[in-house]
Amino acid sequence: MTETCFTDTELNLEILSEEANEIIEVLSRINRMKSKIARFGLDDYHPKNRMSNKDALEEEIGHFEAMRDILVSQGVLSENQINIAKKEKQRTLENYYFPMRESNIETLTCALCGKKVQGRQWPKRNKGSGVCSSCINFLIKTCFDKESIRNAYGDEGYHYNIKVNP
Repeated sequence: MTETCFTDTELNLEILSEEANEIIEVLSRINRMKSKIARFGLDDYHPKNRMSNKDALEEEIGHFEAMRDILVSQGVLSENQINIAKKEKQRTLENYYFPMRESNIETLTCALCGKKVQGRQWPKRNKGSGVCSSCINFLIKTCFDKESIRNAYGDEGYHYNIKVNP
């Protein structure tokens, strides 16, 4: 019986291909959980195993991070380059989606009634445009698609209906 021999380069490519496939599978499961959370909510659970969508998402992210750590330990990926990209992404997200400073609270104009309101800019709205509590309450009562409201106006307590500490 003849054994198949690989050169180091061929073997490394074979291993890298297998690892890439595993990463694709894990990312697909993360994407599936994101879709389930969008449809059913973070606290909903699988009827058979009773695992919440949040727990399942955390599990899949853990699987991804395990693959990432393996690739770093094997020298396939650079921890330094990953951290540089991570910091760049955090800066981008901080500026557009998750500003942490009180100074990001500004006076906006309600896109529905024109009232002035305190809020944080939602990137999907025109600059200076937000939503007031009266209009958002009306939308919540009359609209069955809560995801559409979020897509249009952001997150309650963060982009609108903000409780500001005096």
